[in-house]
Amino acid sequence: MKESHEEAQGHQAERAALERAIRLAAWIGLLGRGLSLTAGVLVLPIALRGVGSERYGVWLTLASAMALLKTLDLGVSSALISQVAQASGQKDALSIRRLLSAALSVCILLASAFALVTLLALPWLPWSALLQVHNPALRDEVLRSVLIAGLLTAFSLPAALLDRFHQSLQEAHIAGRFAIAGTLTMMAALTAVAHYAPTLPALVLTLGGTPILFQYLAALYAFRTRWRHLRPAWAMLELGVSRKLLRTGAMYVLIQLSAVAVWQTDNLVVSQLFGPSAVTRYSVSFQLATTYVGLASLWLAPYWPAFAEAFGRKDYLWARRQWVKILWISQGMAWLGALGFFLLGPWFITHWVGEALVPSLGLRSAVAAYLPTILFCIVLSTPLNAMGSLRGMAIYGSVAAILNIVLSLWLGSHFGLPGVCWATSLSAAGSALMVGLELRTRFRELHTPSASVISSRKTHEAPL
Repeated sequence: MKESHEEAQGHQAERAALERAIRLAAWIGLLGRGLSLTAGVLVLPIALRGVGSERYGVWLTLASAMALLKTLDLGVSSALISQVAQASGQKDALSIRRLLSAALSVCILLASAFALVTLLALPWLPWSALLQVHNPALRDEVLRSVLIAGLLTAFSLPAALLDRFHQSLQEAHIAGRFAIAGTLTMMAALTAVAHYAPTLPALVLTLGGTPILFQYLAALYAFRTRWRHLRPAWAMLELGVSRKLLRTGAMYVLIQLSAVAVWQTDNLVVSQLFGPSAVTRYSVSFQLATTYVGLASLWLAPYWPAFAEAFGRKDYLWARRQWVKILWISQGMAWLGALGFFLLGPWFITHWVGEALVPSLGLRSAVAAYLPTILFCIVLSTPLNAMGSLRGMAIYGSVAAILNIVLSLWLGSHFGLPGVCWATSLSAAGSALMVGLELRTRFRELHTPSASVISSRKTHEAPL
């Protein structure tokens, strides 16, 4: 009886520590996101005054390309989160080292390959023509900037992996603090560049390189202080672990591509149906909604590794209770945001970008319905990501992506801009229904005696 009481106390202590880590990561994340949004507002006037609109426009294009190329890690950094968190829940430091060593070696190999392509192939392409730069004085700057952006993309792959490693160990607050310091350093460096070296390569190096540098500094600090026993080593590298990470990562890439197809193709459909001018009217409302979703879902990020850690130590009751809690809270925030957008959206958009871009009543209704739908999808996917149950989400997401394009074209042609937005919400809702049924089944399985063997199932996404 005494042993049972001690075990119960141990479970309570682990749960309390996990909840403290979630709260700390959420608050640091919110502070960092707020500072990042503020910096984003300040960067524009400083950069425009320093380097001019043409150079800044080239930087925005390169930044978009760098963001898209982050999938070059083949999903390994996402696969690392659940598997390391589960090993952490089992207090298995040896497995954590093996996972990190394998994932880091894959990322370094991919980064080296992309860096080689950058140095050997990119200089031969007509970048001034591709980027529509007609100023002869900028042509040399453009080539150097493209090379810098390519090399920064290569360096960002291991950096992003190490950032995810912080999350998987519920120590995202460390990376968050360094990210805040990086944002402040970037703003100071940008001010210096604008005054003393107003060139495109300096701008790319400052805005693109500073965040990556501080990701490495955060990892260096952690490995020298808190993670000495978790340092990666070539001797810990196992090809079997690398193959497992790549298989799981491939599923994450498919899910990410499906999500992009569901949520990011609306502008293309609107442009085809109604012309470029309608894209601006549609995207202003949609951008306002997605910004709110980003802020409202930021606090959910620590729950992915937290659930994985709980599953690793078979604390299924805590995971289920926490999931129900975040479901109610997120839906409350979603409906509050939907009501705020429906009632106050016209007033805000009028003062933000002008009365001409105020959405119609139908578009306001459609965008308001989008908010609870996407937050519901995010909450549903969080525990499934933690379990490693990816196949269903990949299948449902792919079907939803195809359905979204078909529905957007059909509803858009019949109901205008609101029809395109309703198509997106309906496609996502259909996928969410199937994912919800799968999650219900998995939670029931976790409460059966056979739940202890859930990790041994022969699936593509089998966790550690």
